[in-house]
Amino acid sequence: DANGNVVTGDTSNVTIGISSGGTFMGTSTLTVAASSGVATFSNLIPTTAGSFALTASDGVLSGATSNSFTVTGPGITIQPSNVTVTVGSVANFSVVATGAPTLTYVWQYQAPGSGTWLPFGGGTGVNTANMTTNATSAATSGFLFRVVVTDGNGLTATSNAATLTVGPAITTQPSNVTVTAGNPASFSVVATGVPTLTDRKSV
Repeated sequence: DANGNVVTGDTSNVTIGISSGGTFMGTSTLTVAASSGVATFSNLIPTTAGSFALTASDGVLSGATSNSFTVTGPGITIQPSNVTVTVGSVANFSVVATGAPTLTYVWQYQAPGSGTWLPFGGGTGVNTANMTTNATSAATSGFLFRVVVTDGNGLTATSNAATLTVGPAITTQPSNVTVTAGNPASFSVVATGVPTLTDRKSV
């Protein structure tokens, strides 16, 4: 009962609940049948981080509430940083996290203006702490990247978002030009990047 006394004649189903929106392996309550007044619960693994209390009731006897306890999930100790690269280069993102083994990682991306996070598959290490994109293009400039870390108890933590900036790249450099005095000299360059590219000449 609520005072901790065993009621041997009670064989009702006993329901354990968790407060404040917590869950046990995806459910908010677990029910077992009492035997000689004792209901035994196993695998009470919280899958939500936070501060909670357990409640017990059987519909006959008054309910009981446990002391509060805290469930902590994985912690992200070093967040991903913003990355700036030139067109055609790869971008490296990394995170440092701690938690109950074994940690798993899922990198996500968000295109500018979309407001939607999607699993990222355009690179290597997309399920590790260190992710490298494929060769970047001007179209990927402004993409956001983050990682969802899950610990061995199924608890998750989501990193801050990091921004990918893709700058212009010069694919064909200007060549030396030789002319006679008084004649014009012509120089050219080929570059790629986010439209519209501008140039500045210096002598």
